[in-house]
Amino acid sequence: MILFKKILLLGFSFLLSVAFYSAETTVNLSVLNGYNNESNGLSVQNEKFSEINFTPYNELDFKPYYIEVASYDLDFKPYYNYFKKNSHKTKQHFNWKNNNEFIVKSIEKLKLPSELSVLPILISGGDYNFKSAFGGIGIWGLHYPVAIKHGLILNKNTDERFLDSAASIAAAKQLKHLYIKYNDINYVVLAYLTSPTLLNKAIKRSNNSSLDSVLVELGNDYADWLKAFHALAYINTLVDSEDFVTGNLKEETITYKLSLNKSLLFEAINDKIEFNFDLFNGLNPQNRKQELPRNYPLKLDSVNYFNLTNNLDSIYYYQDSVLLNPFYREAMHLKEMLIYEVRSGDYLGKIAELYAVTVAEIQTWNELSSSRIDIGQELIIYSPENDTSNYLFYKVKKGDSLNSIASKYPGISADSIKAKNPNKPIITGQLLKIKKK
Repeated sequence: MILFKKILLLGFSFLLSVAFYSAETTVNLSVLNGYNNESNGLSVQNEKFSEINFTPYNELDFKPYYIEVASYDLDFKPYYNYFKKNSHKTKQHFNWKNNNEFIVKSIEKLKLPSELSVLPILISGGDYNFKSAFGGIGIWGLHYPVAIKHGLILNKNTDERFLDSAASIAAAKQLKHLYIKYNDINYVVLAYLTSPTLLNKAIKRSNNSSLDSVLVELGNDYADWLKAFHALAYINTLVDSEDFVTGNLKEETITYKLSLNKSLLFEAINDKIEFNFDLFNGLNPQNRKQELPRNYPLKLDSVNYFNLTNNLDSIYYYQDSVLLNPFYREAMHLKEMLIYEVRSGDYLGKIAELYAVTVAEIQTWNELSSSRIDIGQELIIYSPENDTSNYLFYKVKKGDSLNSIASKYPGISADSIKAKNPNKPIITGQLLKIKKK
């Protein structure tokens, strides 16, 4: 009998532990992709606060941290405990948010609940390069229509959704718009994560009843999104400003603003001066092309700024006269690669000797499995004689022939011109590569 009671007691304890474990671990990880984002580059070196004073769940009280949570049972215990279990990562996220004051200030300026400042943690994990499967971009996951509506610049050169400060202003404006419309933090969050149109349809289908009915109509795990948000929003209140300490704060980079009247290619800058492109890209994540755009303010550190501005005229001259010169571009292409058309009597060894390359190289460049070649077959040749100083470049004029062109250059034959250029009838405007004697 005693043994039976012990077994019964052990079984009951096991069931309780399983139930407790389930309650602790029942989270929808798909809504935590942003929080768990590993590409955000958050650094523990810059921890600004000592601790988050996590409260035991049975002592939690919803009311102190903002308005009551309607009638729906938003039990965020699993998510709260998940964030508590991953307290190191949670601290990193809140440290990042509080170090980037524009996130909080954008919310405060429009008199919105401060808890909304946790949305970037939930949506993107603080990754400015974040791109959702549904087209949301940046730390706030802004969609194109919302970004345009609230004044962000989006074009082929610039996407300010990647710029945390500008995106925070636009997101706050959108949240304010939603607050005026719904006046309920739950519906504001749901409308932001989905869209007002989808939320309105769900409200209509639920006959304007309780939040739980609306969540059922929305589907797609939005109840879990809301629970995760509430858990982070509550944790936000546990980050006591008095806990903030100096720590090992990263020294801020002194920046200068620069706006150019004409775009400038990265290639031109790289060819002419020392320039830290990684640092530039970190300061200007909204810049989406390999160039500095015109008429747009950019941030540069002091070294990049003075290196660039002190050499700007020479870099522009190089860009315009060389890199953007069609003649130069065509010449660069010709020096890198030429096309040889196989003629009667040709074999790979003969062609390789003509261009100072090996048979194996020609086979590799042209994916040849054997040494067989056919008359008229075109072969790609990369000649080691690729220094433009060894060549002249002639643009074919109307009425030109290989013989007439060769006659312009002493010691140059029509055959030698033909050997260095695609072996097809020359046409007006074609650029010919001529070996200097």
